[in-house]
Amino acid sequence: MHVRLPLVPALGLAGCLFAQDPDLARLRKDVYALAAPSMEGRATGTEGQRKTLSYLSNAFREAGLAPLINPGGADPYALSYTLVRTKLDPGNSTFSIGKTSLKLGEDILTTRTQAASGDLLFIGYGIHAPDLKWDDYSGVALKGNWVAMWEGKPESTKGGNAEAWFLAGQTETKLEWARKAGAAGCVFIQTRPDKEAGFGRLRVFLDRFAKRGQLSLKGGAIRESQTIWMSAEAAKSLQLELPPLVKPEPPRALGSLTYVPKMTTEEIPSANLAAVIPGIFPELKNDFIVLSAHHDHVGMEGGKLHPGADDNASGTAAILEVARLLKDSKPKRSILVLSVSGEEIGLWGSQAFVEAPPVALSRIKADINVDMVGRNAVDELSVTPAQIEGMVGTLTRDARALASAQGMKLTIEADKYWTRSDHYTFAKRGIPCIFFFGGMHGDYHEPTDTPDKINFEKLVRVVRLARDLTLQVANAEEQPKALPKAVWATWSWPLPLLPPVQKDR
Repeated sequence: MHVRLPLVPALGLAGCLFAQDPDLARLRKDVYALAAPSMEGRATGTEGQRKTLSYLSNAFREAGLAPLINPGGADPYALSYTLVRTKLDPGNSTFSIGKTSLKLGEDILTTRTQAASGDLLFIGYGIHAPDLKWDDYSGVALKGNWVAMWEGKPESTKGGNAEAWFLAGQTETKLEWARKAGAAGCVFIQTRPDKEAGFGRLRVFLDRFAKRGQLSLKGGAIRESQTIWMSAEAAKSLQLELPPLVKPEPPRALGSLTYVPKMTTEEIPSANLAAVIPGIFPELKNDFIVLSAHHDHVGMEGGKLHPGADDNASGTAAILEVARLLKDSKPKRSILVLSVSGEEIGLWGSQAFVEAPPVALSRIKADINVDMVGRNAVDELSVTPAQIEGMVGTLTRDARALASAQGMKLTIEADKYWTRSDHYTFAKRGIPCIFFFGGMHGDYHEPTDTPDKINFEKLVRVVRLARDLTLQVANAEEQPKALPKAVWATWSWPLPLLPPVQKDR
C-alpha cells in the first residue's frame, strides 16, 4: 500500500542547498590527481588502484561522509572483494573433433577455461529465419550437442531484405537461436581462407584475452564462453568447404568434440568504496538511492600509461563533488555514494556489490550512474535508458525536466552502451537506474585521454544535474518506477552533435 507522506521542510533545505554550486577548482584537482602518472592508470588489483582507493577514502573523510558499514576498519569506506584470474595455456591444452586434432591458438580460438565434450553437428550457416525462407534448424535435434556453422550469411542473400539478413547473420543472433535449441555451444567457422583476414585479427584479440585470463568473483562461477572459432583451413581437414549456397544444406555429424584446457589461477584483491548520507525520515531512511561511478581504468598497456581522465576520473570526481554538496542535505531517503572498481574488466565491482550487498537490495530504490562526462559539447549529455522498452521510467523523465531547466540537451546515444557500465548490474536486479554519459571520442581507451582535454565547464553542469536528480529522487514521495511505452515513446530527443566512435571495450 502506498503511504502518502506529508511535505516537510526538507524541500526548503533543498532550495538552500541548490545555492551551493560545484567547486570547479576541486573538480579540477580531483581529475588531475586521479589521472596522474602516479596512479598508473588505475587498473583493478594494481598498486595504482590501491593509491586511488587511498586518495578517494581520504576525500570521503575530508568531506565528512559517513562510512556505510565499516567505521572501525583500516579503511572504513572499503568493501573488499577478491577476483580470481584463470589463464589458459594454449600450448598444453588439447582440442579434437573425432580423430582430427586441432591446435589451440592456430586452428581453434576460444576464451573458454572449462573442458567441453559432446557430439558436434554441422548445420550450414546456423540461420533460423523462416520469413527469409531459410532455416538450418528445421528437423534438427541439438539438445546437449555442440553445433558448428559458417560465420555470417550466404552470399546468395544479396538483393534480399538486407536489414533482416544482416541481423540473421550476426553471431549473437545465432548464439541465441542455438541456446533456445538446447545446444551446448557453437563452433563458428571462418569463411575467408586467409588467416590474416578476420581470423588473424580475432586471434590477436583472443591471444591478448587469454594472457589476461578469465575473471570471476572468488567463490562464484566463471562466465564461460560458449563460443569456439575455427579457421577455414582447419575446416578443410573435416571435409568442410564453403560452397555458394542458395538454400540450407542437410546437417552433418562431424564426430565428438573434446576440449581439455590447461589453466593457472591467481587471486586479485580489490575493493569498492561506499559512503552514506543518512536519510532522516523514519519510514524511508533505510531506503537508499545509489550514486555510482567506476574509478578504475585500463592501467598500463604496451608500456604506455592510459590515464583515463574522462574514463572515468571525470565521473568519479563528479560523484565526489555531488557527495560534498549533499552531505548536509538531510534527505528523506539515504544516499549511498558508491565508487566501484572492476568496471573495465567486466563490471566486476558492481557485481561484487550486488552479490554480497552491504544493504538489502530490496532497499536500493535507484542507481544514478556517471561515466565519461567530461568531453564533447558543453551543453549536451547522453542518457540511458532513453528508448529501452521496460526500462524507461521516472528517473529518465525527471532527468529530462531538470536538464531542460538547466539548459542541457539530453540525447539518446547512451542507449548504445546500455550494457556497458555499472548501472546495468543494478538493472539486471530489477533496480531502476539511469546512466549519464558525455559521449564517445577518439581518445577512448588511449594514452591520449588526458586531463587537459576535460571540459570542466561541462563537468560542473553534469554535477549540478546529478546533484539535483539525486536529491529529488531521495526526497520524492514515490520511489522511481517504469513508465508505459505510450508515455516515453512520445518524447523527442535531439541527435548527438558528434557521431559515436565505436571501439572494443
